[in-house]
Amino acid sequence: MGGDVSLDDDSNSYQRTLRMIMKPNGLFSHNAIFLVVVNEMLMQSYQEVPRTRTRITRILTLVGLVLLTTAPGRAADPAPVLTRDQGISVKDYGAKGDGETDDTEAIRAAVKTASRIYSANSSVGTYIQSGPVLLFPPGRYLISDTIMTDGCLEIEGVGRPVVIQKDNSKDIFANHYAWRMSIRNITFEGGRHQIDLKNPNLDTGQLIIDHCRFYGAASFAICNHVRSTMLTISDCVFVRCRQIWQNGAADQSMMRDCWINPTKMGDYAAIEHHGGMMSIENVVGVPPPGSRKRRWIDNHAEWLTLRKFRFGGEHAGMTPVVNYSKYTYGLLDRGKNRDLGVNIILDDCFIVDNGTDRKCAVYCVEVPNLLRITNSTLCTGIDAVRIDKKIDLSTYFRVISPSALSFSVAGTIGSNVHLPAGLSQPVVNSVAEEVPDDGNLRKGRF
Repeated sequence: MGGDVSLDDDSNSYQRTLRMIMKPNGLFSHNAIFLVVVNEMLMQSYQEVPRTRTRITRILTLVGLVLLTTAPGRAADPAPVLTRDQGISVKDYGAKGDGETDDTEAIRAAVKTASRIYSANSSVGTYIQSGPVLLFPPGRYLISDTIMTDGCLEIEGVGRPVVIQKDNSKDIFANHYAWRMSIRNITFEGGRHQIDLKNPNLDTGQLIIDHCRFYGAASFAICNHVRSTMLTISDCVFVRCRQIWQNGAADQSMMRDCWINPTKMGDYAAIEHHGGMMSIENVVGVPPPGSRKRRWIDNHAEWLTLRKFRFGGEHAGMTPVVNYSKYTYGLLDRGKNRDLGVNIILDDCFIVDNGTDRKCAVYCVEVPNLLRITNSTLCTGIDAVRIDKKIDLSTYFRVISPSALSFSVAGTIGSNVHLPAGLSQPVVNSVAEEVPDDGNLRKGRF
């Protein structure tokens, strides 16, 4: 995976290792300073003898790893005072939760303490973290600025706490080094992004957002751009947010068992998918009023799977999927990092789209490699698939093998469950040579 810290990289490896030691492991800040000193001592020879770059980087990286694994329990800062069964309560750091007091600094102080985790090498050669949970007891916590969190922090609400951002130009929780963290049982109100997660490509990352409620986000309730990471959003409710979720990147992202009801919408989507594999399952979608160009999902990425999604009929419904990703094929298109094609699947969905001009389940601004609608219900007056009028399917497919294209509607009921003629029998104008199956087509982003 691209997120591994490699001993064969040059100075970038040292920088990544240094960041790893400093964040999220608050226990090791003095060791990080030691590495900086060592680096300064070696810098002269590093510059004068370029061939020693890799060797010096390996030394620095190994020194950092030794420091991490040989100083368990020795903190650079005082040990945190743990409460509530080894959890840290924001109220113990001065947060009032009364809906009137600005609790920003008190919450930041609690976050700082809760982020002092212990890290040790495991028997399989990877790191294991141990640390407290950051707790929000019942209350209404008013904040005026973004709360930055660390990469391994677990945040959990006790009862039904609400975090309110009074400045709609600021986020609520943000993390630019998100690796293995969870946010559970918290209600968010206001703000720009209510949860904003990023990382620079950290291998084996896992992010969990569970049993949360999102109200009135001025932009996306959840925004993520993470690599070598799996993101799961489960059992959440989204009410009157401008947009619901922007998946900028994630190796695998999933939303399941959620209720979605955006606010009045313009010419944009409730969900934007830009990278990796996205699955959405067992979701109730209640469409709002608004523009006749509004839609549920914009697909700009490679894999999109929707199962048991109720694309509801309130306000006459809106388009489930608008696809902007054009078909690709293996080795011939590696520059786009889409070696295995663009795939869209809808299964066991209830679909209404009489409230927009598209009136279909999937609208193709570009045509993917695979488009499959199965076991679904299309309400009266909508098509399974419509193709943008700028596309001429008789000349559209070029330099591609017919085996890299698959389009079907099966087990589905509705007034028009047929594919456009150019998809039921695609015409390929310039057939590509077959690419050998060497088991290594996934070179690139993932």
